Amino acid sequence: MLKNLIGQYIDAIEPQKFRAITDAVVEAARSKRGQAAADHEKYIGKIMGVLEDKVATGLVHPLLALLDKPIRDSAYSAVESVFEIETDPVAAVTQELARQLPTALNTLAVSGDEGPLKAAIEEFFDEAQAHQQLKNFFDNFATSDAWQELRDLHGLTRMGENLQLYLYICDLRFGNSLYPVAYVPVAVKQAEQSAEFRLELDSNLYVNKRAIDYVAQELEIPVAHRTLYAVDDRIVYLKPGEPPVEEMGVGE
Repeated sequence: MLKNLIGQYIDAIEPQKFRAITDAVVEAARSKRGQAAADHEKYIGKIMGVLEDKVATGLVHPLLALLDKPIRDSAYSAVESVFEIETDPVAAVTQELARQLPTALNTLAVSGDEGPLKAAIEEFFDEAQAHQQLKNFFDNFATSDAWQELRDLHGLTRMGENLQLYLYICDLRFGNSLYPVAYVPVAVKQAEQSAEFRLELDSNLYVNKRAIDYVAQELEIPVAHRTLYAVDDRIVYLKPGEPPVEEMGVGE
């Protein structure tokens, strides 16, 4: 759900926000041109600063304001506030243009020609590219968080002899409680060189019969109708290579 929210918000960013950023960068480069002769590096740095500041306030801040609480609630390692990562999505959007700006600003400083600057912005600050770069950043942000959680859980299980990881499949929410409908033991192996994790599912799929029966009872479903909700077996034995969802009938 969070990924979908992020994607919808990014897709809804208005084109005029990109035009406003472009206009601000070009105007700053034009108005500060006189400073280039005295300190050219400082001149370029100021224009870079305008680009990053406008992207932060115009594109990234509204997105982070929307996502701050959902990300803090759902992330594992997370930062206390998502605003702590502000510079990263800004860099994701501006880094390609930032590589092109010095050459274009050199031309503007020497000849007053704004053409190369405008062409660089049009090519490397494209609206569609910026949308995708923001999506990629938040996809990677969520992925790295999941990797760290798995790493910590794997380390925890190695410290105790009787600790076992389980993959929960589907949730059953009743009142303020959340129960797994089914779960399967997972063996975790980590590659020494790449640090990648490989997950191997056990052949036993456990069905949370107790939780299902309890909820059916609490809902006061008539006994005659409870056969529709009855769970006969607590353990389902999977065939080699068979995904758990096949036995659960998910998607049917």
